[in-house]
Amino acid sequence: MKFKHNFHLIFSLFLILSCSGTKKTTNNNPSLTLFEKQAHALQKNWDAIGDAVDLSYENILSWVPESGIRGRYAQFKTKLGRQMLEKIVGHKAFIKGPHGDTLNLNSLTEFGHYNPEFLNKLNTQLKTLYANKTFVEKFQDFYDRELQDYLRLHYQAHNFIKYNPEYKTDYLNHIEHYKKNPELGEQG
Repeated sequence: MKFKHNFHLIFSLFLILSCSGTKKTTNNNPSLTLFEKQAHALQKNWDAIGDAVDLSYENILSWVPESGIRGRYAQFKTKLGRQMLEKIVGHKAFIKGPHGDTLNLNSLTEFGHYNPEFLNKLNTQLKTLYANKTFVEKFQDFYDRELQDYLRLHYQAHNFIKYNPEYKTDYLNHIEHYKKNPELGEQG
């Protein structure tokens, strides 16, 4: 199975946003059943969701909504957004950061800090889901068609920063500069 690579948890989080499948797992976990129902609805209604989602810059803050990850997430969140995942997992996704009811993608100085309990339970559910051969078989085509290129690009960016830490340092210094000079980040 191509997608069963052990990616960083953040990539697993986005993967779970897109999973699909119609067969119930042998696990009697009601949260997993809810997840599968939402995933099936996402896959079944994918074209209609794509037509209905507002991909304007004002809505998703992306210059490339048709080909960027924010545009893709705008589609996924209709069925498997952060709030639905929090319901499924039973914990809030973030313990601090700029995010409220919606994701705040405008902050120049704050990151969302993931809740370790959320990530641990999410990871457990992903492992259970990926162990379901039927689910994986049904998911593979959807993954290949709708996610593979996006996730590979973000995984490569993650590895680039991991192996070139000077870029991370430069970026964090940039953030500190905005914290010390908030007027530079004001949008007018």
